[in-house]
Amino acid sequence: MFRLFGKGISSSTSSSLSKLEGLSLLCIADTHRVLNPSELGILESYRDKVDLVLTLGDIPVESLKKINGDYGVLGNHDYFGGIESEKNLHLRTINHTTQPSHPTPHLHLSLGGFEGSSRYKPGRFVMYSQEESCELLDKLDYCDIFISHDSCIKEYYKNNLEDIDAHSGLIGIDKYIEEKKPLLHIHGHHHKNEVKYKYGVPSICVYGICLVEIKNGLLSVVDLRENKVIL
Repeated sequence: MFRLFGKGISSSTSSSLSKLEGLSLLCIADTHRVLNPSELGILESYRDKVDLVLTLGDIPVESLKKINGDYGVLGNHDYFGGIESEKNLHLRTINHTTQPSHPTPHLHLSLGGFEGSSRYKPGRFVMYSQEESCELLDKLDYCDIFISHDSCIKEYYKNNLEDIDAHSGLIGIDKYIEEKKPLLHIHGHHHKNEVKYKYGVPSICVYGICLVEIKNGLLSVVDLRENKVIL
């Protein structure tokens, strides 16, 4: 857990996140296979204890059906059409109000997203060039919670920017966070459970199944597969 007004976090970040006070999210990314019995058990155990279930890409369609998440985006190993259109947040923002029966009832928030990764090979894959990511995300309106499959540019890949590969990140995501300042950014792709702060915005990398909560002035992220506190 990390106190939002602690070292390195501005009071404005803490103040902004107060809009999401009480929110709990179950975030799933990069299983790359059918969920095993243990993972299905985690899903069933937490489904009714969170406000939203978000999928962040590279999850087989069979598993997506079992997860039955609220919203999501596709990953670079997914196929176009793999998420039902009403749940797919790619290049759109939606307004959402949590249900009266949810842990945090009547919470009003907006969500938006961007699918895929940086393009590292030709073909009809869920991938985008750096230029495409900038052009497309420049048109996306502000949202409170921005989800993507990939990360900001070079967040986890430290070679020269010219050396683009599958894990280079996307400039468009970087620019969106800098200019639109969502309250939270949550993504997958890099097979890590880690939290960084980009332009003062918490950027949460999810691998597997994570519980993300904002309660009592604390942002917490827990890896539920390993039962390990990440933040």
